Amino acid sequence: MCHAPAPASPTPPTPPDRPEQPPRPADPGRVVADAADYRRRLLADLRPTAPVPLPLARAHGLVLAGDVAAALPVPPFDNSAMDGFAVHAADLAAGPARLPVVADVPAGCPPPPLPAGAAARVMTGAPLPAGADAVVPVEDTDAAAGPGAAPATVRLPGGVAPGAHRRTAGEDVVAGARVLAAGRVLDAAALAAAAATGHGELPVHPRPRVAVLATGAELTPAGRLPGPGAIPDSNSVMLAALAGEFGAEVTGAGRAGDDPDRVLAALEEAAAGADLVLTAGGISAGAHDPLVALAAAGRLRLELVRTRVQPGAPQGHGRIGGARLLCLPGNPVAAFVSAHLHLRPMLDRLAGRGTPDHSIPVIVGEPMRRRPDLLRVVPVARDAAGRVRAPGGAGAPPRPGSGSHRVVGLAGADGLLLIDPGAGELPAGARARLLPFDDPATRVGGDG
Repeated sequence: MCHAPAPASPTPPTPPDRPEQPPRPADPGRVVADAADYRRRLLADLRPTAPVPLPLARAHGLVLAGDVAAALPVPPFDNSAMDGFAVHAADLAAGPARLPVVADVPAGCPPPPLPAGAAARVMTGAPLPAGADAVVPVEDTDAAAGPGAAPATVRLPGGVAPGAHRRTAGEDVVAGARVLAAGRVLDAAALAAAAATGHGELPVHPRPRVAVLATGAELTPAGRLPGPGAIPDSNSVMLAALAGEFGAEVTGAGRAGDDPDRVLAALEEAAAGADLVLTAGGISAGAHDPLVALAAAGRLRLELVRTRVQPGAPQGHGRIGGARLLCLPGNPVAAFVSAHLHLRPMLDRLAGRGTPDHSIPVIVGEPMRRRPDLLRVVPVARDAAGRVRAPGGAGAPPRPGSGSHRVVGLAGADGLLLIDPGAGELPAGARARLLPFDDPATRVGGDG
């Protein structure tokens, strides 16, 4: 919505005997906090999503909501560790012997008991016949390996120890033993353990559902040529992608203008099917910022915060319907940085992952400016030696620079450098922390 300027009114002169008034604060009623304080505010009463049972195929990458005990022992029965012949070890104690082969036991077939003085051909993983206490590998006999009928007799070596090449029931885990602990991220190994111990589904915290809403009358859909004064909406595309990378299920991504009534209606609709509603824009000091207007009018449960972070100082959080509300700045780089600093820990908590530290130590490859009172967050790239520098160079996307509107430059970065407050420059060779974009803890697999 475009707004015509209000007509100017003459300003009456200040009476000479009127005392000078103190300046108004730039953000009346707005909380000031550093990044860590703000994160504590966001997480103070945030709980993981309610557990649901899901089939193993849909649980990959999700967090286990309760301990899992083995419903079956592993292995579930005594079985052969080799392709060979099941025997009574006592029959070979005196030396080599030729024994009749009375059974052929492939995997998956329950065998008859094995009488003394006889052998049974068995495959790897096949159940051992009752009475058999050892297996002789086929390579140690005179029988031919590979496909073919079982021989009528087989020559076996002497001195076979009881238990040789025999897997006993429950030697990996016994029934009732704890296999997986609550809080475990279900990777391939965990899912295999669950399946092997008799489980087809597991209690998990489902992916947090996130709805994205970008505010601003100037926004047009991506791919549409913008008209005068308009710009493409990159925020809803970017934030929906980041939420998905951080493990959320994105329920929708759209735009709203600057009209408070329409923005509130869009928020309420988004909240109906989401655990968290994520917005971009409308929370700064502009005359037409809709979220500020809604909060000031008491129509929206929203706390406005100014964080000591550059870029991304203005923030907001609250509730809309039954969903949490997280409001990020409208400048794209500031929104991108804010999503890494504030959205990701909220999604970690909602998904049951706790509060992992996604940062890694790095060495700075070139001097970086510090601010004495702010956490600076700078898009950087790692060079061949692993040091971080501002991205750029021949054929590379534009360097991000310091402008919070310079979104195209993000494509040349592979992480966000966290420059703690301090005096002077952070010199080349100094140690710092990096939020890498290729963090494996961030990209959560599966389609649960």
